[in-house]
Amino acid sequence: MSAVASMMNDFCRVLIDVERNGIKIDLDALNELEREYTEEYKELENKLEILARDSLGDTPFNLSSNDDLSMIIYSRKPICKKTWANIFNLGSEMVNGVRKIKKPRSINKKELKNLIRDNTRIQFKTKAAQCTVCKGGGKTKKLLKSGLYSERPTKCRNCAGVGVLYTHTNEIAGFKQLPKSTNDLSAHGYKCNKDKLQELVRTADGEAKDFLKAMVRFNAVAHYLSSFIKGIRGNVGRDGVLHTQFMQCVTATGRLSSRNPNFHNQPRGGTFPIRKVVISRWDKGSITEADYAQLEFRVAASLAKDYTAIADINNGRDVHQYTADTLTQNGQPTDRQDAKHHTFKPLYGGTSGTKAEKAYYKQFQDRYNYIRGWHKTLMRLALNYKVLKLPTGRIYRFPWVRQTAHGLISDATKIKNYPVQGFATADIVPMATISLYRLYKQHNLKSVIINEVHDSIVTDTYPGEEDTVAALKIQAMTGVVDELKDKFNYNFLVPLKVEVKNGINWLDMSVTAEGESKQNT
Repeated sequence: MSAVASMMNDFCRVLIDVERNGIKIDLDALNELEREYTEEYKELENKLEILARDSLGDTPFNLSSNDDLSMIIYSRKPICKKTWANIFNLGSEMVNGVRKIKKPRSINKKELKNLIRDNTRIQFKTKAAQCTVCKGGGKTKKLLKSGLYSERPTKCRNCAGVGVLYTHTNEIAGFKQLPKSTNDLSAHGYKCNKDKLQELVRTADGEAKDFLKAMVRFNAVAHYLSSFIKGIRGNVGRDGVLHTQFMQCVTATGRLSSRNPNFHNQPRGGTFPIRKVVISRWDKGSITEADYAQLEFRVAASLAKDYTAIADINNGRDVHQYTADTLTQNGQPTDRQDAKHHTFKPLYGGTSGTKAEKAYYKQFQDRYNYIRGWHKTLMRLALNYKVLKLPTGRIYRFPWVRQTAHGLISDATKIKNYPVQGFATADIVPMATISLYRLYKQHNLKSVIINEVHDSIVTDTYPGEEDTVAALKIQAMTGVVDELKDKFNYNFLVPLKVEVKNGINWLDMSVTAEGESKQNT
């Protein structure tokens, strides 16, 4: 058995106990949070309805429809979806028995503009009026040869049975956003997913910006209500303890996931309100969370042997604040928390975005050119050997990777992403969790591990064990550096830094301890 397989078996045994431990839920806090989210959902829905109605006139729409949302945002609809998909190579296809998303054609801006103009219809605001034939009823009685009307009414042909006729005005409907490339297109028209909406928010203005911001938040609140509130309520036991099910073999990178409910697909950081419902099962107990600082950046610096990145880490350079400052200086005001997404993006080869974001991504690649060179090496290895291997022995296979006629490598984002995210969250965090679990047993602690999510490990802490739990977390999580050397003969080139927080719930926490491993040479 390989070392990484053995480690995953050990992790499985730990997860069995973590599942059994469960997560204590404050049902009163859950009820209050549901009320707040429901109110916000209704307010956002009302705001979106008003903004959409102002932009469309009387045209009917459904905010849950990708077709309608695409039309509202971009003010155009494809004339023929089949032709549209063929022109831009959109949709999915079967490749060797596996359904894969097609890679859109690469088209210059002038040609793209012309093709969109020729294959879409501009949408205009409409005015609605009652159908004069059916008088708004949507049905009519057929005139028979006998001169009498049929007893059974039929659908009105004049209004297609809706009872209303829509007359186009000369005013363009929607918010007139413009696609930047074929990556903004989809088989139904235009992309309206979370990432695309967030990108559009940064460049839009006026009512378009108001609509897009509200849409992003509306989708988030809808997800919180369905996945978290409903998920917790449907799975928590009568004792108020939630036993979510952990899965080791679902995500492509190998990181942990969970279901019933999904307690992993949540925003990073300590601002997610749902965390407030997680409390201690003991009177006067607390919740303790320890997380790695800039783990993915440190992993990329070590794997790429980027000595500028290594020096920045050793000198205490705050890469997230650097990201925020760079974006702000380039005309896009950004705080440190919001900057984290942009810090991680170039680790996976991301280059698209606003003018300010592109400027930052270029600065990142110029500063950390060994990471950029490592990305090229990864793509060459994946193309030639169809396999990438981590220092632990974890293997990622890319059997369908190919080089396009334009010299681009397919699956480039995955090729750059998997080694960083995999080493960080599929290897390092589980190794730390296993070590922490053993330390708790050795010290006969009553405190129990209840979750491992993103870069952190969460513990339900027994009263009086707070200091011991914090110390053992730092020991286990920084000790991964030595474990990588002993078990896998890998020299991690930067120190691992850990921050420990403690509070009455998983949201209201304060920093209680910090620690850092020694740097290997």
